[in-house]
Amino acid sequence: MASFSQLYVFGDSASDYGSLAAALRAETSAKGRYSGVTAHNTPNNWQILLRRRLNLPLPRDPVTGDVRIANRFVAPQRPSSFSDPSFAVSGATSGREHLAEFGDLRERLAAIAGLRGRGLQGQIDAALDQGIRPSSGDLTVIWGGANDLLLGVREGRNPRKVVRRTVRSMLANVEVMLRSGETRQIVASALVPFQGEVNGVSYRLPYISQLLKRAKQGKGGSNTRAWADYFRSNGSTELLDAFDPGLAELPERYPYAAIVGFRHEFESSWRRFGGRLGDVSAYGIRDTRRAAPSRGGFAEFSSREIASFLHFDNVHFGESGNRMLSRSLELTRRRNRGRFKDAALTRRREGGDGDDRLVGRKANDL
Repeated sequence: MASFSQLYVFGDSASDYGSLAAALRAETSAKGRYSGVTAHNTPNNWQILLRRRLNLPLPRDPVTGDVRIANRFVAPQRPSSFSDPSFAVSGATSGREHLAEFGDLRERLAAIAGLRGRGLQGQIDAALDQGIRPSSGDLTVIWGGANDLLLGVREGRNPRKVVRRTVRSMLANVEVMLRSGETRQIVASALVPFQGEVNGVSYRLPYISQLLKRAKQGKGGSNTRAWADYFRSNGSTELLDAFDPGLAELPERYPYAAIVGFRHEFESSWRRFGGRLGDVSAYGIRDTRRAAPSRGGFAEFSSREIASFLHFDNVHFGESGNRMLSRSLELTRRRNRGRFKDAALTRRREGGDGDDRLVGRKANDL
């Protein structure tokens, strides 16, 4: 089984651990309950859960050792680093834009303070500027694009133009890490699970439900209706159906690398892995369509009660949903362990005293 020595993560709030954006969310949220290091109420998102599963180091502030703001990319003395490899930032788009740049005055001030330009392209640029080149024993995850759609709704942009642009940006991000970052083992994904059915239980991101409701009530104008029509008929399918073939073309240019697409939609994962993944009940999830704060008494909910919701808020999964995502990622890794193993460099020097020789595989190392 392929093993890894480090995990580099580029992404948005689905992957964010310890950024300034996560800390600000906890400090400014009216209802509270955010952890201050993730987009829900506990420090366990898929990234942390997968790191523990693979026995990889957790991202920490290299100066203080603190986990409060572990992502120095937005600290902002300097970006993340070799020992602090989580570049993901809540609010990041697939390009360089950050949602805070388009928000209210408080959000725009936050952008000035350290979030401007923190999209995935900006994150990758920061890594390359530091000379970070993931070794053949490192796994790189690039996962984003959901905020491009949220921004499209907010700014009145055409749904299909946004989708096409997002696909191009995400594929460009992957190729930059392959070409300039010299990454050999990479998992790439776009968007987050939107809607579907797992073992007879339907789920839907609460944000989408609210958008559909506004459109039905005639609120928000033609753009709201256009986005409602898009989500009603496509969900994440249209974008992923364009993204996956683009990933499939990359090995022609980078035949030495393992490039794995992660089809994260829970319905797709259930069809692929079945009982090995488990359905929502296996994770203690009882409510798959509402956000936890939508129920009265949320401020007094126990952690266990919150964990019974798939969604912590309208756009983010709680710990239980993250455990399901982490398990799906782990199963995807196992399914592709042969590809990861083949992509790893095994060349080594043997001998000594002038009688050295290099040992490796002809197809990959020599």
